[in-house]
Amino acid sequence: TAEATARDGAIAESMVDASLSVEGVVEAGKLTTLTGSEALLAGIAEARAATLEELVAEHGAMSEPITVIEQSWAESMVRFLTSSTISGLLMSLGMLGLFFELMSPGFGWAGAMGITMLVLFFTGQYLVHLAGLEEMLLFLVGIILLALEILVIPGFGVAGVLGILAVGTSLVLALVSADIDIAISTGALEDALLRVLLSLLGTVLGAVLLFKFLPRTRVGRRLVLQERLASGGSVGFGTDGVEAPGIGETGVALTDLKPFGHAKIGGRRLEVVSDGGYLSKGDTIRISRISGSRIEVRPAVTRPAEGEASA
Repeated sequence: TAEATARDGAIAESMVDASLSVEGVVEAGKLTTLTGSEALLAGIAEARAATLEELVAEHGAMSEPITVIEQSWAESMVRFLTSSTISGLLMSLGMLGLFFELMSPGFGWAGAMGITMLVLFFTGQYLVHLAGLEEMLLFLVGIILLALEILVIPGFGVAGVLGILAVGTSLVLALVSADIDIAISTGALEDALLRVLLSLLGTVLGAVLLFKFLPRTRVGRRLVLQERLASGGSVGFGTDGVEAPGIGETGVALTDLKPFGHAKIGGRRLEVVSDGGYLSKGDTIRISRISGSRIEVRPAVTRPAEGEASA
C-alpha cells in the first residue's frame, strides 16, 4: 500500500516489524514511531492538519466524498474495558474475588464480584477478537484445578501448579492476537506477560491488605469476626452479636471448614477457621486459639502421641 502511493515501503514495514532497521529512522529491535514533523520529512505524510475542516481549507475538497464514522457507545465501552489499566484491574479484582470465595463457606459477594470482573475482562477481549472460547475454557480449567488443590487435595502439588499455569496462560493469550509470531515480533506478547504479572502482583498485595486492614473498618466489622477478650486477648462474635466462648470450649462444625466455615459452640453460631487442615461438617471441634478477627479450631478428639496411653 505504501509503495502504491509513492511512499517508502521500508519505513511502513518497520512500523509493524521490529526486526527491521531503516537508516536514519530506526534501529533493529524497535518499531518505527514518527511524530507529525518526522512523518513529513520521511515522506510518509503529505500534510498536517488539526481538523478535517483545516485540511479541506488548506488543500481543497477531496475528490471522493468524506464519510465520518462515529464511535458508538458499545465501541466506547469495549475500548474502555480493553484499555491497559482497566483490563489489569479487572484481572486483579476478578482473581482476588475468586480467592476469597474459595476460602469462605457458601457463595457470597466475593464470588459474585470475582465472576463479574472476569466476565467483563473476557467479554472485552472477545469483542476485539483477542480472546476466544479456548482462552475462556483454559481459564475455567485452571480455576477448577486450583479449587481442587485448595479444597480437596491436601498440601500443594501438581493440580495447583497446573492450575496456576492454566490461569496465567489463558490471561496472556487473551491479551494478544492468535498469531503468536506477530505478537512476539511486535512486543505484544512481552506486554501481555508484564500486564498479567502486574495483575497477579496486585492480587497478592490486595489480599494481604484486605486480610490486614479490612477487619478494622466499619464494613469489615460486619463481614468478619471481631474481637476482645476481657482478659486482654481477642474473641469473636457470633451472628447474633453474643460474645464467643473461650479457648478450649468445644462445638460442632456446621459447614465444611476449608479452612473457613461456621461452627456451633456454646449454643452460638460462629465463623471459625481450621488450623489443622480440612474438617467436615458435623465434626466435633475445639477452640485452639483466638487472635484478632480469627477463631481457630481443631478436632476435639486427637490421637494420643506415640508412647502415651489414652485416657
